[in-house]
Amino acid sequence: VLIAASNTPIYYAKDFVNQLLKSAKERARKLKKVGYSGGTVDVMALKSVTMISSDVKGFRQEALFKKIKPNLKLYATPYTLHELGGLIASIAALKTAKFPKSQLYQIRSLLERGKHTAILNYRYFRTRLKQGKSQLEEQFEQAWCQAKSNEGNLAPWMYDDGKIDPKNPEDPFYETIWRDMVDLYEFVATEDDNILESEPAKMEVKS
Repeated sequence: VLIAASNTPIYYAKDFVNQLLKSAKERARKLKKVGYSGGTVDVMALKSVTMISSDVKGFRQEALFKKIKPNLKLYATPYTLHELGGLIASIAALKTAKFPKSQLYQIRSLLERGKHTAILNYRYFRTRLKQGKSQLEEQFEQAWCQAKSNEGNLAPWMYDDGKIDPKNPEDPFYETIWRDMVDLYEFVATEDDNILESEPAKMEVKS
């Protein structure tokens, strides 16, 4: 899935769509080795035609993968269909909680500064929410970010031991769906959105 401006050249968009399809298929092949035979979807929001100077894989490796201790992968796509549903539910939980957009972007910018910095800032902003905390905990923290060794959570991070393909193991790393949640935020509708859209119509009828 490619999200791009309406004036993006067709040939340019088509090339990236093909790359995303290839990436999704590669993910599907890996998952098939552990028993998953469903579909996979790769998602990318293209801010401008100059955003990526190489290919998608190269861009992600250079800009969105930090080789530090521990390794940080600043994205989680491609997703299985089940995970994609969970991603949408997580975004809806953010909107229900009225998580301030400025803080959404701030946490995204802090991801590359390290695991602990992002965790501390997320927890700080979360404690200040006045509603929707339980939905956010259920749909995001518990669904995605549970720690492997205790009852806590690593939000906004998830741990991957890199052993999904035993024949080609990777070093352990932490990844996050936060960037995709921010990029797709405006495309996920909630009941509150529907209420806001219907209010002007009601006012017009009354007048």
